[in-house]
Parts: sequence; structure tokens; C-alpha cells
Amino acid sequence: AVGEPGEDTIVYMYVLEVSDVIFKMPGVAAATTFGVLLSSTRMLAVVNIALCGLNAYLARFVRWSIALGGWGMIMPYMFAFTQIPSFYARIVQFGQVWIDMGVQINAAFYVVILGLYLCDGASLMVYSRCSAATAKAPQVAKRPPRFALLGLAAALAALLAAPWFTLWTHSYSGVVGTVIHYQNGGYTRPISIAMVLSHSQDWLLNPSELGIGIYIMQFIMVVHAVLAPVLHAVLALYVGITLRWQGPIEAVAAVQPARGGQISDAGSSASFLSTSAEAKVPFRRTGYLLVLARMWSGADAMAAAMVLIVPDLTAQLNFMSAQACDPMDPMLTQLHKGCNVLTSEFNGGLLVLFLAGLAGRVFAE
Repeated sequence: AVGEPGEDTIVYMYVLEVSDVIFKMPGVAAATTFGVLLSSTRMLAVVNIALCGLNAYLARFVRWSIALGGWGMIMPYMFAFTQIPSFYARIVQFGQVWIDMGVQINAAFYVVILGLYLCDGASLMVYSRCSAATAKAPQVAKRPPRFALLGLAAALAALLAAPWFTLWTHSYSGVVGTVIHYQNGGYTRPISIAMVLSHSQDWLLNPSELGIGIYIMQFIMVVHAVLAPVLHAVLALYVGITLRWQGPIEAVAAVQPARGGQISDAGSSASFLSTSAEAKVPFRRTGYLLVLARMWSGADAMAAAMVLIVPDLTAQLNFMSAQACDPMDPMLTQLHKGCNVLTSEFNGGLLVLFLAGLAGRVFAE
């Protein structure tokens, strides 16, 4: 509630605990746990490389986990695409004074975000060595098949259009839910990437008093769900077209693992991230961008995670509304009506986003 223009008065009705997520939102718990485990195991592997040296098994694991880096960002996707747009409502407004409802995201979440990006930075620092450890020699960049280039082109077109597709639709009902959403002018809310970006309430996203929460959230949504997948497809398409036009390109010889699986720091990689100065490596600069774009590409991961997360939003709203709804339960039971009800229905846009992101990832490889 706003008492004076520009001055916010916040009343906290419910504070979400970890136990609520584990026992009442199993889909959210499963999806976010998978993402945290993926990022955590990659970080442990990178620390092991830094402390104990490189071996072929760790190098292979780090390379593959970097390739799936976007799947480790499921927790940020969950907050950005469900908590921000699903529960906000402006209940009553008189001029510049209003009462609204929403989910506030606090500073601890942004500490988690910082940890995820530090993990990405540390992973990139060892990627060249991991690439050298697992490359095979001799290696020749061959012409990619036509169907791969056509698939990349189709995935790119779908990724460019996906931000405007409706991913899922929320419907609000019940005695309290009808009152809360009456002034919004409707009881259904179509969710798309463009809608979330344009309807984020900045004061609910501020970590403490810094006022940067809205920009961090928009960065996560734009970079991981739109920009990185598109850039990944564009760069892979450029490399593929160049290879078909110029023909096979012989790369630098690779370093073979030493006995026992240990890898020497000397030598070069057969990949475009080779550190060798003896020969010119094709697509060197493009290669760095490809690795970064592939690591941050998360359109397919976000869409897959939402299949588990969105159905649990109904349970979340139920226990968030319990303080107001529990006293009315006997009366509402007799009337056969709900209190504050949220139902969600998936739309075709979510499937398009998942298939486009996955196709771009597969055809790029």
C-alpha cells in the first residue's frame, strides 16, 4: 500500500520457506534441485582442476557441463518467469494512492545469481585446457549437412518470434481472487516473454535499497531466453555456411592424454579455442562467442522447467492466501466456492520455445 506518492508501505502476508517448496511444490523442488546440482558439480570439477590438476575425465565433464550451462539456471528462470507475473495485482487505486499485491524478491536471491555467474566465469577460464585434453588428432572441420543448416535457420526464425508467443495462461477465480483482480479488467493473464519484460514491477524486485533488481531480472530474461539462443544459432549458421562454401578446413593437431589420464598444460587443442601460436586456428574469435552463447542459451531449459514449475503455482497461491482464506473456509465450503484460486493452462508457445531452443542446440553441435 502507498501512503504518500513515492513512499511505499509494505505488509508481508507470507514468507516463503524452503520446507514449503519441498513438501507443497514438488515440481519446483525437483526442477530447481536439478539446476543447482548441475551448476554445483561443475563448480566442484573446476575447483578440483585448479587444485589437483587436469585429467581426461574431469575435462570431458567440464566441457559437457559448460555446453549445458543454461540448464543450471533453472532457479533464476523460476523467479523471473513465474514469481514476477503470476501473483501481481493492483487491487484498489485512487489517483496516485493504491493497494497492490505481489511477490517480493529479496537480496539473497541475487547472491545466488552472483554465484552462478562466478561459476560460469571460472568454467570459461579452464575451458581451453579441457578442450585440449579431450580433442582428437588429426581433426578436420568438414562440411555440415544441408539439413543441419536448414534446421538452424528454422530454429532461428522460431526463436526470434517466440518472445511474443503465449507460453501459458493464468485464470483467477474464487471469492477473494475475483475481488483482487476486479480492477485489473480481467480474470485471465496470458504469459509471454514480452509480457513479463514489459510488466515487471520494479519496486518488488529491488534488493534492499539498491534499485537494480528490475535490471538484473530483465538481463536474465533477455540474455538466457532470447539473446543467447539467437546468437548461438546465428554463429553456428555462419560457421556452417562458411564451411560449405570454403570446403573442409584442417585444424591444428591435438594433444593426446598422457598415461594415467593426466594432461600436460603444454601443447594445443584441435578445437577453435587452441592456444597454439604455431598455426592459425579457424573461427577462433567466433569459437569463443559460440562457447559463451551455448553456455548461456536457456530457452529449452526454461521451457522444460516450466512444465514442472507452473502447475505448482496453484499450491503456492493457496498457502500464501491461507491467512486471509482460512477464516472463511466453513462458509465457502457450504457455498461450494473457492477463496483465491489460480489455474494455469499451457499454450503452444511453450512447446515452440522448447523445440526451437533444443533444435538450435542440436543442429549447432
